[in-house]
Amino acid sequence: AIGDADGTPVKDFTMKQGASTPQFFGSGTTTEIGGGTDATMAIARNGSVELDLRSYGGSSVIGLHRANGTEGTPLVSVNLNNIFDIIGYSHDGTTWGESAGIYAQVDGVPASGSTPGRLYLETAASGTNFNRPVLVLRANGTVEFGDTNGVRLSNDADGAFTLAGMGNGSDIDWNINLDDSPTTIVMDSTTG
Repeated sequence: AIGDADGTPVKDFTMKQGASTPQFFGSGTTTEIGGGTDATMAIARNGSVELDLRSYGGSSVIGLHRANGTEGTPLVSVNLNNIFDIIGYSHDGTTWGESAGIYAQVDGVPASGSTPGRLYLETAASGTNFNRPVLVLRANGTVEFGDTNGVRLSNDADGAFTLAGMGNGSDIDWNINLDDSPTTIVMDSTTG
């Protein structure tokens, strides 16, 4: 929760952009609340909590940015840097556990004008409280279903799709070639 210097929660506040970070002020005051190098804002209440963004004539945008370095000197992101995590937690009667999440990572090497990324959709299986990938959308257009033992769907410039196992290397690849003739499905004996 946003609190004043002694940690007392403040219910009504105004957020303003400071010199380097957003600053939170108690309503009607000029005294900053919160602070520190890591910013955490928690809203808790008995009942529903909603975040409602409205725009008339334009888009509502939530920008989640990632760079290495500092705010004053941002440095290039690198492959596999997390860009954002949106995690849904549920309570099991003892503690909070992850139930589902959407994650974004850098997927390749950023360069001037190029910031490749991948998007993960993850869920927790029954009996666990941590997420594992169920769908991954990669920068190269590949779609992966499941975790490391799932399947990968990719296509090449000629429109041929390949469905490949992502397991231990003993899986069979299936190639589906689409052209002007009737669709042919070719089972290729190469391993994944």
